[in-house]
Amino acid sequence: MTSDAAPPADPETDANAGAPESGAKPFLSMVAQYVKDLSFESPRAPTSVLNKGIEPHGDVSIRVTSQALGNDNYEVQIEFNIAATDADEVAFLVELVYAGVFTMRGFEDEFKEMALMVECPRILFPFARHVIYDTVRDGGFPPLMISPIDFQQLYQQGIHGDAAAQDADA
Repeated sequence: MTSDAAPPADPETDANAGAPESGAKPFLSMVAQYVKDLSFESPRAPTSVLNKGIEPHGDVSIRVTSQALGNDNYEVQIEFNIAATDADEVAFLVELVYAGVFTMRGFEDEFKEMALMVECPRILFPFARHVIYDTVRDGGFPPLMISPIDFQQLYQQGIHGDAAAQDADA
């Protein structure tokens, strides 16, 4: 006995996972990328930049947001806030909002959100990291190379964090 039914789609391996039943393949393309906001502060300069032996250490916080622009276009932003210290004093502060416009078609809602919050930031990240690297170096400090970010993990933590917050409110 044979069956003409196709096996169920596996979202991890099926390239068409998330595509509507009509058979249209999901489409994602970056249209533009840009620095939306950039701020660099070195409150102890020139003292901090003259002391070439320092290697500031700090905290990096990242936030990803997206908004629909219409006509299948979406803006995705990665916001970086970096505070580097040396001997418990602020050496420098960097704030960067790096954004891109993406065209998306053929995604189901749950996969569209994942693409906007995981895949689009993954595409933008190397360019944003380069802006931060150059800005810190041009500010007189050793270049700051941010380690790769697992946007999938951040997305999942955000989903679980939202669910936990809703459970706590109940």
